[in-house]
Amino acid sequence: MDAGTIKFIAFTSCCTASLAGGYVVRRHPAVSDEVSTLWSRRFNFVTAVILFPGVGLIAVWNLPIEISTAWALLVIPVVVAVAGYGSIPLSRRLGCVNDQMGVMTVACGQGNLGFTLGGYLCYSLLAPANIALAYAVAAVSVMQIVGVLSFFPLLAKWDPAPGNIPTPARLIARTLLDVRGLLLYGALTGVLLAAFHVPYPTVIDRLGIKDALLFAGGFTAYFGIGLRLRWSDVTRYLPHHALVAAIRFLGIPLLTYGLILAIEALLGPLDPVARKVMIIESFMPAALITVLWASLFDMDVRLANAVWLVNTVLFLVIPMPLLIWWLAG
Repeated sequence: MDAGTIKFIAFTSCCTASLAGGYVVRRHPAVSDEVSTLWSRRFNFVTAVILFPGVGLIAVWNLPIEISTAWALLVIPVVVAVAGYGSIPLSRRLGCVNDQMGVMTVACGQGNLGFTLGGYLCYSLLAPANIALAYAVAAVSVMQIVGVLSFFPLLAKWDPAPGNIPTPARLIARTLLDVRGLLLYGALTGVLLAAFHVPYPTVIDRLGIKDALLFAGGFTAYFGIGLRLRWSDVTRYLPHHALVAAIRFLGIPLLTYGLILAIEALLGPLDPVARKVMIIESFMPAALITVLWASLFDMDVRLANAVWLVNTVLFLVIPMPLLIWWLAG
């Protein structure tokens, strides 16, 4: 078993134990709903504002991808926008109110493309592994940047201060200045450092700083989810689960494949590794950021928890075995 596999198993175990630990704490008679909600928000804030931006900056800074092949990532912004905004009228038909539509928009527009799922699958199933992982990290960075710029104004609009409906200009300014958008600046900083060939400090790897941030973020994120997890919500939102699954496991893969064909028709063949990475990533379930942003913007966190959990389980049961079978063939 190689070091990457061992690390992924350790990270998955950490996240699972953290989720279970948060749930056990929430179920304790001495812990009220108000207390568990308060601490869940605090854990989610630390994850989204401090830990994940740091991981994104470091990962993107060390990408070994040439600019000439990076245009393959043009698929990501289109998918984020079409899937996210396309879900809004469908969510309305389900009877969703604003705080639920915010959850559905993020769940459909943001996938688990990073090292915790999509990135690791690319790393373990494709060769050369380092290039495959680099493309995957670049994909999740682009997705996060587009997601912050596209969805933060919408989430802010759906959660305005009492009696203060922001104008479009104020929404854009709020997005760029909001501390909750540090994920955007972490990824952008990493892109600039890589683009200008600023030397990557190897001490980061020697000291295990990236891994420490990743494990800390996994703990705070999953423990925070556990603090607000209710199993009864799994069956409470069946139509919502069906919509997210249809978009993430059918709509996005079809759209991605169509965009790949269009890009290749206009610009020539994609790098084979990049092509496979984009296809694998198109099947990924809703991202963990669905829960984090729902908490940060006072959206329906119970819906976010349920959608994220069910969509991830569905991926593990159906799309992932099919992807492994396809790549093995």
